[in-house]
Amino acid sequence: MFEQIVDLRLEGEITLDVFVEAVRFLINIVPAGCVSEDESGGVRIEWTNVHLVIPKERVAYIYYGIDCDNYGTENATPERLRYWLRRLIK
Repeated sequence: MFEQIVDLRLEGEITLDVFVEAVRFLINIVPAGCVSEDESGGVRIEWTNVHLVIPKERVAYIYYGIDCDNYGTENATPERLRYWLRRLIK
């Protein structure tokens, strides 16, 4: 859904105002998290036990922590992020 809206905006099919309004509506369906940038221009989105890390010049990855002894990382895809958010965010 986000991808389709971005494509419509990039193709000039919708105005910036409509794009911004649509994104604001869609943002409300994603669990609230904390967004920060890093010193190299990347971004990190953190939920309680799940972090989406998008470095400027590397592949995006997901860090997840089930507990202190069980944690891991994997390459980020929308499907895997959805999986971890559903599993670990209540």
